[in-house]
Amino acid sequence: MAKKKTQIPKYGTITLKGIQYYRTRITDADGKELSLYAATCEELYEKQLEARKQVEEIIFHRQHPTVAE
Repeated sequence: MAKKKTQIPKYGTITLKGIQYYRTRITDADGKELSLYAATCEELYEKQLEARKQVEEIIFHRQHPTVAE
């Protein structure tokens, strides 16, 4: 079967020192906004997915602590 192509969202751009980067913002586990930058949309999409996964894990562990914690 053919693999379904993922649709990468459009991100805002910012220019730092003459180089164009794509930027998005996510909310971390403490409720603060965190900016993520990358040279391509695909890289930024991967960074965003990884960061969201980490935030979800932190929030889950805060809500459900283990016996050792």
